[in-house]
Amino acid sequence: MKNITIQLFEFSELSHEAKAKALESNRDINVDNDYWYDSMYEHFCEVCKILGICTEWKTICFRGFWSQGDGSAFKATVDISTLIKAIQANALKEPLPEITLHFPPCPCDKRVIALIEKGLIDAWCKINQPSHQHYSVSVDADFNYSYSACRNYGHIDRELNLLEHWISGIADTLNHYLYEGLRHEYEQLVTDALVQESIEANAYPFTKDGQLATHIETLSTH
Repeated sequence: MKNITIQLFEFSELSHEAKAKALESNRDINVDNDYWYDSMYEHFCEVCKILGICTEWKTICFRGFWSQGDGSAFKATVDISTLIKAIQANALKEPLPEITLHFPPCPCDKRVIALIEKGLIDAWCKINQPSHQHYSVSVDADFNYSYSACRNYGHIDRELNLLEHWISGIADTLNHYLYEGLRHEYEQLVTDALVQESIEANAYPFTKDGQLATHIETLSTH
C-alpha cells in the first residue's frame, strides 16, 4: 500500500499564476448546465406576451456564440390586433422601461385593420423556425375574406402584404433581441469575477498549480 499526500488549497490561497489557470480551466462553471439562460427566456416570453405574441420556453432554441450559423429561433402565435395596438401605444415602456427595442408603426391601412378587428377579415399568423439547422424566424400568415363583404375597400391584398412584411420585421427584431440577450448573459457569466465567485461559493479545492482537485478529494473519502 502506498500513502500519497497532496496539499490542497482554497482559491484565495493560490498564487496569481495559479489563480489565472484555475479561472481559465473553469471558465464554463456557470454555463455548463441547462438553466443559465432561464432568466433570459423568462424575460423574452414576458416581452412577447405584452406585444400579443404567445411563445413558450420549449419553442425557443439557440446556438452560440461565435461560429458561422449561430443564432436563435422561437415559435409563437400572433394576436395581430393586440400587436398593432401594443406597438402604437409603446406598451413595453411602462412595465419594462429598460427595454431598448424600437418598432416601426404598422403601415397597413387603418380601414383594413378595422376589417380584421371586426372579423370581416379572418387573420391567422404564426412565427416559426424555418428549419432545425437554420437559426432564424419566419412568419406564416393567412388572410381570408369575402370580396362581397369588403367590396368598398380597394387594394386589400396589397395592404395585407404590407402587414405580413411588418410582422416579419417585428419577429426578426425580437429574435435578434433574444440572441443578443443570451450572448450578453453568457459573456457576463464567464467573466473572471463571476467564475471566481462560483468557485469560492462552492469552496472548490485546488492543487498548488491551480488544478481543480474535487476528484482527488472524493477519492480520499473512500
